[in-house]
Amino acid sequence: MARITNIHGLPEELVRAVTPRPKKHPNDIYLTQATGWTDLMFYLHHAYGDQIVEDAADKLYMLLGSSVHYIIEKGAGNDALAEERISIPVLGFNLVMRPDLWKAKTITDWKVTSVWSYLLGEKDEWGDQLNGYAWGLWEYGFETDTLLVQAIFRNWERRKAMYDKDYPPIPFASVKYPLVPYEETKKTITEKLMAFRRVLEGYVPEVCPDKYRWYKPDTFAVRKKGTKRALPGGAKFRSREEAEAWLITKEAKQPQLKLEIDHRKGEYSRCMGYCSARMVCPYNPYINDEGAEDDGNS
Repeated sequence: MARITNIHGLPEELVRAVTPRPKKHPNDIYLTQATGWTDLMFYLHHAYGDQIVEDAADKLYMLLGSSVHYIIEKGAGNDALAEERISIPVLGFNLVMRPDLWKAKTITDWKVTSVWSYLLGEKDEWGDQLNGYAWGLWEYGFETDTLLVQAIFRNWERRKAMYDKDYPPIPFASVKYPLVPYEETKKTITEKLMAFRRVLEGYVPEVCPDKYRWYKPDTFAVRKKGTKRALPGGAKFRSREEAEAWLITKEAKQPQLKLEIDHRKGEYSRCMGYCSARMVCPYNPYINDEGAEDDGNS
């Protein structure tokens, strides 16, 4: 288990609130680990857990999520399951999950998240988590036909909502995810736990797939000389040639513009600041950078 530091001198009440509770059983595996971790991440936590450090200040947003879950649980009603702990034995592990809310065959998961997470598109790990809940509840006799994420945006800006048509009009959005057949989800999770079991038997995994490293490829943007912001429609070209073609067309229509191409280097966002094992990972390209100690959450 990671050690929690308090380098900013936060009140002890906050530090205790964000400190993870010990597992009820040493073989417990949480669904978020089974759906969101790779075998390398599992290996690093297993082999170097006592060297992994997280600061309490980096985990404060967890309190917002916990408070929302508490409110939803209290108001769920008698015809719903709220924060019900489920444990399923799989390959010697206890797969533990706690769905936020199940009611009328709908699973709802509440997220307090960055508005940019929503703008960048659906998060695969949210869908994987919801389908894991659906399978777990099915094992206990509860059918599901709808999966929802109810997202509350912690950094929503009213001014941007007024002028940007793609920006959410309020600090909330409801996102529906497709339901995967229960047996398919069971197979996927079982395969992941088989990989974790191999780690416990001595296997040392290689680098995580780009999907789990949240890889963003290089892009090219067209901007006015001397500015930083790309022109409308002039961002995120995948090649310099595409950007150059767009620039030529733009200058032909508006000769007064002085444009240039900005190469924006890709990155592994999770390795940079959002993986709790990043400081002990031999494949982390940012391990010696100050940026590797960012305000991440795993």
